[in-house]
Amino acid sequence: MIRKAHNDGFTLLELMVTVAVVAIIVAVGIPSFQAMIDRNRLRAVTEAFFVDLNYARSESIKQNRTVVVYFSSTSTSWCYGIDDNIVTACDCATTPANCTVNGLQRVVSNTDHPGVVLNLIEFTNNVVGFDPRRGLPVEGSALNTPLAATRAVGFQSALGKNGRVELGILGRSTTVYP
Repeated sequence: MIRKAHNDGFTLLELMVTVAVVAIIVAVGIPSFQAMIDRNRLRAVTEAFFVDLNYARSESIKQNRTVVVYFSSTSTSWCYGIDDNIVTACDCATTPANCTVNGLQRVVSNTDHPGVVLNLIEFTNNVVGFDPRRGLPVEGSALNTPLAATRAVGFQSALGKNGRVELGILGRSTTVYP
């Protein structure tokens, strides 16, 4: 009995077809993968700011003192800081060490969230505080004027998606993704 030699490899044609199919699948999948990453980056910064606003409000009530969120935004960078000592002004862009709550630095910047731009700040003087008695948001130069209307902070992703956090006059914050 004569045995035939068996090659268990692939032919060049089979290999070329496989590579072509994989290339098509990758070409179709990359744009949706980039959109997912972009959407997740926007959601991460928006949710982080939502949590930080609620944290500032709860710390204000807990410590029985005004806790303030300061914003700084330029064409190339942005940041926000939270401070429980309104005497030492927190400027997250120049003196981030002053942005502390219970002795811990609380600063978030565009370097923490690459590809996301802070594109909307509706607070007077880029500052909002929380009254310690009821946790109501206050603004103005002396941080003693209650909010008269809902205010928002908006973020925009690299692909143009928008998200914002709205703060109501009673101190409740919500996230909005149009």
